[in-house]
Amino acid sequence: MLIRKYTVKSISEAMEKIRHEFGEDAYILDTKKIKKVDFLELVVKNIWKLQF
Repeated sequence: MLIRKYTVKSISEAMEKIRHEFGEDAYILDTKKIKKVDFLELVVKNIWKLQF
């Protein structure tokens, strides 16, 4: 089994990348929601780390 990891802005973006690379049968094994803060701590973004 081939396992890959991606960091993306949304789950839908991840699914688009996964399906493009591996086809319709690929599935997500693990997800983790991470807060990304800019250097001045003015903007907080949520990003996703996925393993599939």
